[in-house]
Amino acid sequence: MKLWIRYGVGIGLGLVLGMFMSPDSVNGTGGIVFLAELALNIGRYTVIPLLFFLIPVSIFTLLEERKLLRVAGKTAGYIGAAAAAGVAIGGLMVIVLSPQRIPIIMAETAAPEIPGLTDILLQVFPANAAEIFGAGGAYLLPAAVLATLLGFGFARSHSFSEPVLDFFDSAARLMYTLTGWIVSITGVLLIALTTRLVLQLRSISEIGLFSEVLFAVFFSAGLVLLIGIPLAVFLLAKGHSPVQFLFAILPPVLAAGISGSHVFSLTTLMRTGRNNQGVSRKAESVVFGMTTLLCRAGTAMVSMIVFIVVLRSYSSLEISLLRIAAVGGSTLLLSFLLGNIPGGNLLIFLALLSSLHGRGIPDSYLILLPLVPVLSRIGVALDIAVAAAIAQIVGIQEHACKSVAPHDFI
Repeated sequence: MKLWIRYGVGIGLGLVLGMFMSPDSVNGTGGIVFLAELALNIGRYTVIPLLFFLIPVSIFTLLEERKLLRVAGKTAGYIGAAAAAGVAIGGLMVIVLSPQRIPIIMAETAAPEIPGLTDILLQVFPANAAEIFGAGGAYLLPAAVLATLLGFGFARSHSFSEPVLDFFDSAARLMYTLTGWIVSITGVLLIALTTRLVLQLRSISEIGLFSEVLFAVFFSAGLVLLIGIPLAVFLLAKGHSPVQFLFAILPPVLAAGISGSHVFSLTTLMRTGRNNQGVSRKAESVVFGMTTLLCRAGTAMVSMIVFIVVLRSYSSLEISLLRIAAVGGSTLLLSFLLGNIPGGNLLIFLALLSSLHGRGIPDSYLILLPLVPVLSRIGVALDIAVAAAIAQIVGIQEHACKSVAPHDFI
């Protein structure tokens, strides 16, 4: 059974369960909450070991072929361009669609904890390198940094590091096999995650107050996902079929849209990147590693739209273009940092924007709290689609991508 069918069946079953269960159950600590958290943990279980063993081998191979600088440079350039485009589209859409103000209904919740730069650096470079594996399953930066250093070390001392390199290569293949097993059961994991999402959405009271901002976000996301990203792939990937590309990335986009987790979706993205898109493993590990840490173009677009609406809600005056541009600049810069913050998500993104542009009301973003489950998932789905597009474009441009017929997709 094709992967997208498994995922679709799992999501469908979750929708049915979510409609019949009581919305109050999502606020508890047992039952569906436990199953959803367990599903997320299982989906993320092999991500850090996989990247830790695969990245050094890929960096060594690309250095040997003298392609690392081009692959990493192009990936970084496309990440920057995608983030700038996401912010620009978000600003443009909020001006054109002009969603109505949201009534000021403050929610009672603890502000998310945002670590400082010194805390992040201490986690990346602890006193003992072995401590990076205790940084948490959703925090990839420490392992990615050490893996990158190991890759350069293999290239520098190849004469006596070859046995270790062979071990890493074998371990990477083994972890890829284990990841494949997890991807094969992700359709089952999506049942619990979908059920929790449906219950969260059903628990939103007075959702009509947010109808216009939701329309702006969904319309913008649809425009980017169905037109913008495929068009970029067609223009930059030597005429690669946009329809085939969308079909190839359907499983990871579904996983992202339901889970709201970049790391959970990365396991599926690594599998479809190689088996559906045809991207070689030496390129996909570098590209997907960089995009997971740095690329938040979709989340940036969503944040740009909803935060401008927040500013309008707290002011009787229209927000000036200069103010929108200032918010856009901050959103662009923060998008490169969000993936490097432990637990980085839309709520932290909005908290950072509020602290910079909240006009003396640092908790202004909390009026959007009921929408965070759906807004964050839209952003993550777009982020994953952008990551897949960058991998497709870089892979084809650097001749690190083979053609895969749709009937051979997993």
